[in-house]
Amino acid sequence: MTRAVLLIGDADNLCEVICARLGALDYRVVAMLDTTNQRKSEWLASLSMRGCDLQACFCNTENSDDIRQGIDSLEQQAGPIDVLVLIRKEYAHSKKLFALLREMSENMSARGQGRIVAIDCAQSAEGKEGKISAALQDQETAIATFAKTLASEIALRKVTVNVVTAGRIGKMKGAAARSGMEGSAPHLSTDDLDQDQEIAGLIAYLISDEAAAICGANIVVNSGRYMR
Repeated sequence: MTRAVLLIGDADNLCEVICARLGALDYRVVAMLDTTNQRKSEWLASLSMRGCDLQACFCNTENSDDIRQGIDSLEQQAGPIDVLVLIRKEYAHSKKLFALLREMSENMSARGQGRIVAIDCAQSAEGKEGKISAALQDQETAIATFAKTLASEIALRKVTVNVVTAGRIGKMKGAAARSGMEGSAPHLSTDDLDQDQEIAGLIAYLISDEAAAICGANIVVNSGRYMR
């Protein structure tokens, strides 16, 4: 039976790479994108050219109530969500979002299987090489603590919840250096694109049957750039 994956995020390169990777593995991928993003049409066209035809819906992805309504609508149309992949830069003040994730984990548990992966992209947007700011530490602590708490609640129910903390490892390139990267987002270096592929591969593993014993983990992907 083909599993349904809901990916909530922005229409950026990381989201595109993850959708393409999971689509190639025969998951049924649904993308929930922010209504304010100007690249939605271009992003969907790029995925289509890569042979990934997915269903897309749009809402305010920073608003937990909008996300909940979107999920309810999707499940009424296409059936239950087996896998949730959430990409955000802000988790520190997200009580409603955490409540929604807990509710989804309970629904998955009732069906006997499920995967939740939260990707924390705060490090990709700020912070200096070699150290993490207090704000980033609070952010990482919030999502990691939630994942561990939820993991302890759903242990042995064939549902897993994990966190991937992603930080940019590449240096910003000039326009001339970027011109050779056909189809890439204009602000990404080659290292960034490689890292997105690595994160997509990690997500594919975490939601697979082979990762059934990995639950409550916080896996950091930043080439050691941010040190604790």
